[in-house]
Amino acid sequence: MIQNMNYPVAEISNKYIRAKIYLPDRENGFYRATRFDWSGIIFSLVYNGHQFSGQWFEKYDPEIHDAICGPVDEFAPVGFDAAIIGEEFLKIGIGTLCKSSVDFQRFGLYQIMNPGKWEIIQDSSRIVFRHLLTSASYSYIYTKTVSLSEDKPVLMLHCSLKNLGKQPLESNVFNHNFFVIDRQVTGPDTRIIFPFKPEGDWRNPESPVTIRKNEIVFTRHLDKGETVFMENMHGFNPDENYHFQVENHAAKAGVHIMGNRHPYRMVFWASRLTVCPEAFIKLSVDPQEEFTWSNDYELY
Repeated sequence: MIQNMNYPVAEISNKYIRAKIYLPDRENGFYRATRFDWSGIIFSLVYNGHQFSGQWFEKYDPEIHDAICGPVDEFAPVGFDAAIIGEEFLKIGIGTLCKSSVDFQRFGLYQIMNPGKWEIIQDSSRIVFRHLLTSASYSYIYTKTVSLSEDKPVLMLHCSLKNLGKQPLESNVFNHNFFVIDRQVTGPDTRIIFPFKPEGDWRNPESPVTIRKNEIVFTRHLDKGETVFMENMHGFNPDENYHFQVENHAAKAGVHIMGNRHPYRMVFWASRLTVCPEAFIKLSVDPQEEFTWSNDYELY
């Protein structure tokens, strides 16, 4: 488990949910790598005595690409192919990074050239992260609002991206989710439920996972270090908003994940302590235009 807890933290709550969130900080933040958006890193999410988030990874360092708690967003790089070695490209929610290789290294660590500026506004049940970036190539305001419903156990993530630059921002984004339900090991008590029959190929055909009607289920518990992955899930309707459920029957708890945009791609990944259905949406934001999207998480 993570030993040093002296990272900048905020807490929000209502009569149902209590959430603890790491704050973006280039010098002292919990997460300082260059894969995931730095805002809204929820390391504790408690409802009705159940813990829905937390450490799922084995090794921690603030600059390890996936040493992070969910739900968190990952954006595809902007302008990487057009940049030459030594020039900047953009990762939304992080800043501009220095291109150091011909091919983009998704899990690599890049030098941050322009981190932008974070503004944080908080009240008892809501926190707003606003990332302001101005550079020669890209300028934007990216806002993520993490809030709790007043009348039901729902965590809400509302995001907006306003392009203040002179060229379009072309990217995609998905939320990795990373739910950790009472630290139950992924296995026969785990269910991932879709409104369609998920189909696709497993990276390892021998993985202890199968599809049963509209559910992904496991035939045994995953071992330490073991993962399963379906890269190109199909069967979903790309003209409908996505939603799916993650349940653990031993914990008697689950979460219903609901997005307000149409997915163009879906994948599934799981490790010993987390299962992650992931829905990708496209971003194309012209200069002076704004794009919004949201995810709601109903805990039960």
